[in-house]
Amino acid sequence: MVNPPTEVDTSDTVLKQFQNGSTNIADSLKYRAKMVTQFLQSMKNITCNDVEGAMYAFPRIHLSKKAVEEAKARNMAPDLMYTMECLETTGICLVPGSGFLQEPDTHHFRITTLVLPEEKLKHKMQALKAFNDKFHEKYESRHIRGVSSINLSV
Repeated sequence: MVNPPTEVDTSDTVLKQFQNGSTNIADSLKYRAKMVTQFLQSMKNITCNDVEGAMYAFPRIHLSKKAVEEAKARNMAPDLMYTMECLETTGICLVPGSGFLQEPDTHHFRITTLVLPEEKLKHKMQALKAFNDKFHEKYESRHIRGVSSINLSV
């Protein structure tokens, strides 16, 4: 796309093929960005701006106090703990936002929109959503009659 054929040294057929290929790639990038945006915006404790003109999304994770304390007990950044648990659970590799000098006491991750084919990206986003729901349930702070947190799992 960045080095198109010129009219001088190519036929109309080659130019049309290039234009069609470029349009298909651009349309696919837009579709994948929209899909990732919609999935992220539908996830519990995740906020994300619309992905426009980028190959990545950089959503914010709103972590519970319990999750942050668990990360500190493991001597790691909270978003690193989130991304490592995601990798171990789903095989999806996210980049923790703490590596990008984010605002203090905020947590993010970076995810690419480039996964192909598009159906595979959809399945990966479904897996990420399921992981995210379980993660937040696992570290949910529960307040019951003066008890700051309690593990209700069996």
